[in-house]
Amino acid sequence: MSGVPASLPSSDFPPVIVADDDGAVVIPQTMVDFVAHEGAEHELYESWVFSEVEKGVKLPGLYPPNDDAKARYAAWRKTRG
Repeated sequence: MSGVPASLPSSDFPPVIVADDDGAVVIPQTMVDFVAHEGAEHELYESWVFSEVEKGVKLPGLYPPNDDAKARYAAWRKTRG
C-alpha cells in the first residue's frame, strides 16, 4: 500500500486509530481531545441542519453555513445547555 508507513514511531502515547468501511484515520494522541470535541460538535450541527431541512429550510446557507445559519445555530445551541 503506497503512502502508508510500515510502522509508527514509538511513543509513550501511541496514536488512536479509528477505522470503518470508508477508511481509517490516525489521530495523534495530542489531538484526541480536540478531534473528539470537534466531532461531537459537528454531529450536533448536522442534527440541527437536519431539523432545519425538515422545517423546509433550503440546504444552501446551511452547508456551508452562512452568517444567518451560524447565528441561528448558536442561539439553538444555547438552549441545549
